[in-house]
Amino acid sequence: MSQVFPIKTQDAATTMGRPEAARFRSECLIALISFLILGFFIFLSTLETTPPEAVPSSAPLTEFSSGRAMKSLGVIAQKPHPSGSAEHSAVRDYIVREVAAMGLQPEIQKTTISCDASSLLRRPNSSRVVILGGVVENILV
Repeated sequence: MSQVFPIKTQDAATTMGRPEAARFRSECLIALISFLILGFFIFLSTLETTPPEAVPSSAPLTEFSSGRAMKSLGVIAQKPHPSGSAEHSAVRDYIVREVAAMGLQPEIQKTTISCDASSLLRRPNSSRVVILGGVVENILV
């Protein structure tokens, strides 16, 4: 004849001894602290990439105003103005006028640049020389 023994089912936490339970709690605490520190640094990194608030046109003239800047940008960006075009000259003149209206003395620096692009475009057994260049105008204030 066989005997039946009752099976004891206990929770895993109650079967752990004191040293294992203490280690388990300390590991959970370390994980929680690590998670909080990581969250803090993620918060700081997003805070640094947040753009500043827009400043209206009514701001003092000594402060940068995005409202005033957008008015100038609307004039400058009306049409494409590649170097050497009539639109480029119009944009240059507009910027010079605006800077002069601020009481500053702009200076236009005009120079020619060129570079030898034959090494980029040369095919084997070809003796072609390719030189790229253009006129550049800088406005110094």
